[in-house]
Amino acid sequence: YTLANEDSNLELDLVRMIKPKNILVIAGSGARALCLLASDVSKLSILDYSLDQLRLGQFRAELIKQLDYQSYCTFMGYYPYKYQDHKNERRNIFYKLSLPSELRDFFEKYFEQKNWEGLLYHGKWESVFKKFSKICNRL
Repeated sequence: YTLANEDSNLELDLVRMIKPKNILVIAGSGARALCLLASDVSKLSILDYSLDQLRLGQFRAELIKQLDYQSYCTFMGYYPYKYQDHKNERRNIFYKLSLPSELRDFFEKYFEQKNWEGLLYHGKWESVFKKFSKICNRL
């Protein structure tokens, strides 16, 4: 685990250069860990102190396996599919996914609480930036 930012190119470049067969990585939101599968790694072990982060990583992996690129971006809320929009599409996609029951139950409850908004910008770290942005706008 190298940096606390959203750009995983450094890790991916290092993995491609060193060519390890086994990688141990912190789950975080799953986004930084799963990109390492783009290398020639034989085993990717993902760990985290937070069960929710592990669930999110597992959920992202299932989305990547089961959805095409556009559906994945729509579901997650990536540009140009704003996370507040496409709620009906997100719900429809969710119920078509084949998920372990524990994962389905957890995220069904999560999305119902968030009114089916995308996953982006709902984490604790992202909330800090939202609050900071509001303070700056007031100033």
